[in-house]
Order: sequence, then C-alpha cells, then structure tokens
Amino acid sequence: MAYILLVVWTIGICVTAFVWTPRFAVTAMAASFVVFALLRATLPGGVLPHVRGRVFDVTIYMLTAGMLLFLSQWANTPQVF
Repeated sequence: MAYILLVVWTIGICVTAFVWTPRFAVTAMAASFVVFALLRATLPGGVLPHVRGRVFDVTIYMLTAGMLLFLSQWANTPQVF
C-alpha cells in the first residue's frame, strides 16, 4: 500500500507542475517530505517498510526538504537557448 501511495504522490507532483507552476510543485514536494519525516518519526514500526533506521530516514527527509525549498526559488527560471 505504501508503494502505491508513493506512485500516486509522484504523479500528483508532476501534475501540479503542469497545472500550476514548477515552483509551487517543488515547494509542495518539500512540504510533503516534511510530512513524510513526521510520519516516519511517529508511526509504529510495522506500518512502513523497514529498510534503514528511523533517525537516518528522518534526517534525510528533512535535509532533502530544506534543499528543495532552497532550490524552489529558481524553479520558474526561463530557459536560456
């Protein structure tokens, strides 16, 4: 079930980039990584697939969210030919 939700989430982020702006899509992705980190930190052990440690996962989610939020400033930059 978790993998199906991740596929739906990925498609939703891609659709958001086309419907609204790429900057909004990247910001929404950063916000969703914060939500993923909170869920990983608070949900019991058997709910999500266990691959790595909980602290490592939360740290990586928060670092990725911070980097995406920083990089979202340039998501609407026009192409240079």
